[in-house]
Amino acid sequence: QGFYIYRSNRLIVWGTWFGMKPRSELTKNARIRVDIPNTLDDIWKIDVKKQTAFIPKRIQNQLKRMVNEAFEISINKQTHRGRDNLADIDYVWNRIVTRENQYYYQVNRESELFKMVKDHINAEGSVYLDYRNDIKKDKKLIIYGHSDYNNEVPFTVLNDKNFYENNKKFYLYTEYKDYELEIFSTYIEKNDYTYMNLENFNDKTYKEHLEYLKNKSEINYDIDINENKLVVILQTCDMNNTAFRLVMGIEKDHT
Repeated sequence: QGFYIYRSNRLIVWGTWFGMKPRSELTKNARIRVDIPNTLDDIWKIDVKKQTAFIPKRIQNQLKRMVNEAFEISINKQTHRGRDNLADIDYVWNRIVTRENQYYYQVNRESELFKMVKDHINAEGSVYLDYRNDIKKDKKLIIYGHSDYNNEVPFTVLNDKNFYENNKKFYLYTEYKDYELEIFSTYIEKNDYTYMNLENFNDKTYKEHLEYLKNKSEINYDIDINENKLVVILQTCDMNNTAFRLVMGIEKDHT
């Protein structure tokens, strides 16, 4: 992919976009041939060895339009393979074929469904599991929530201590199992990110870590720490992004 520069019918530069666009698998079929006579060596800054060239500024905009057109053609060719008879289907995923004839999938950002979801989703009020977590096997999960002026995220009410004194547990429902968790720590944090640690623990240091988090609580909870039980940390920021509100629960022992 890239420009193929011919000087007097001799190929001297090829496979570069001259910094106009990045190379990608989707644009591997995009190629633009440019033929120049030897009388334009100075304008194209062609070196003595006739191995390098630079696009003159006066035609850069025109060539950029050609590059964009070539990219569009290449991307359409890559993302619509085998769809000639299924033109009316709105594909959410594009199947991409690599040079090694392997396949991978990318979200089709031209899909009407994708555009609709993008237009209607608001990050405020949403919750996310830490990307490092494996919800099926990890003993400690971190769930992040975005504050929202209009919708009350359950764990943004940390400034109301009466709420937590009267509500000392929460529930987590997953695809694999449902959990009842007892709150063992609630506090506001500004600069200590210890609670985010997920790795490099043994049984002893992990229990010490949980005890440390328990001792930071602004409310005293009479909860014993069992390092073998699931721990869930709920975190959201305040509206000024100056502090984090934390609510920590440990799986209730029903034995």
